[in-house]
Amino acid sequence: MRPYWKALLLCCIVQFAINTKSNATCASEKIISAKSRSSSKYIEAQASKNAQFLRLKLVKDAASSEDIIIQFKPTASEKYVFDEDAPYLQGFGNVNLCSLSSDNIGLAINVLPLPGKEPDAIKLNIQATGSGILQLNLAEINAIPMLYDVWLMDKFAHDSLDMRQNKSYTFKLDKADTTSFGPNRFTLTIRQNPAYAYRLINFDAVRIRGGHSFVQWATNYEGDYTHFAVERSNDDGLTFNVIGNVPATGTGTYSFTDSKPLKGLNIYRLQQEDVNKTITYSNNANVLFDDRSNIAADNSLSIYPNPAISMINVVINPDVNDETSFVINVMDGSGKVVQNGSTGQTSWQGSIANLQPGTYFVRVISIKSQSLVGKTRFVKL
Repeated sequence: MRPYWKALLLCCIVQFAINTKSNATCASEKIISAKSRSSSKYIEAQASKNAQFLRLKLVKDAASSEDIIIQFKPTASEKYVFDEDAPYLQGFGNVNLCSLSSDNIGLAINVLPLPGKEPDAIKLNIQATGSGILQLNLAEINAIPMLYDVWLMDKFAHDSLDMRQNKSYTFKLDKADTTSFGPNRFTLTIRQNPAYAYRLINFDAVRIRGGHSFVQWATNYEGDYTHFAVERSNDDGLTFNVIGNVPATGTGTYSFTDSKPLKGLNIYRLQQEDVNKTITYSNNANVLFDDRSNIAADNSLSIYPNPAISMINVVINPDVNDETSFVINVMDGSGKVVQNGSTGQTSWQGSIANLQPGTYFVRVISIKSQSLVGKTRFVKL
């Protein structure tokens, strides 16, 4: 166990004892009472490697420092909550640091939710036994998404510091000037940075072998807190129904296979719920099915395997025309040609091993008439 956790454990044990055994007459009895409760489990929960927290450290010199923890949980309250937050107990050191709950309780461990669209300003109470130069450091930050900026605001010096970029702030404390210390000088502001807000890059759906639809999308900054729901319409977009849910994992690419599309036009869209519970929808993607087993009803081509990893095969329907020579263009989602080929037959095989994962289009043009024979999509895994 790290030293600061040991210190906070002792702090929590003592305070829990005080709150639960007001009739006790000695500190040892209070500590024993606290240990009989769930304080050890509480500390284990705070120290979890998956917990979202930051640790602030106030330093005067090598022998004088103090740490506090600010942890973030969706279900927490900004007010002091017994058995969740750890009240601060001032010791005998040369410097003292705690954060304040929204109801002005000094805390050694402050558990609260991450802010929504509006920033959250957490007041810090800084004390010292004498004047001097001090440092306030962001000693540790764990599992807090990049979406959230962490700013130290100094009301006395009219200054601010982005603590994700600069983890140490040096300042002067003057015991003769009460505005240079105490609970009204510093706040730690947590706010969302629009540059790291969730974004949908693309969304598409294609028909694959076996009579299935393959839905794929790419994202930025979805973290593990965005929720995806794939919706389908079979009445020309009048109504949509959820056919599958996909949790975000931070990988940036996601897919869903509709194993039971209906005959006719299937319209797919993606419902997205971000960290602020705001719901948005993607563009529509259409997949048309008819009675033929391998060919979409609106296309003169079939392609397999789809999705594909290294090779694709394009088959040109023999009943389209009597052309026998074709140019093959492979294009990305923007329409840029990324690969060319040609064939003197009604089939073509090409390597796609060097392509990035995503959705691509294959366009076939007749060499003789220079007319478009067909265009279809495939997904590169």
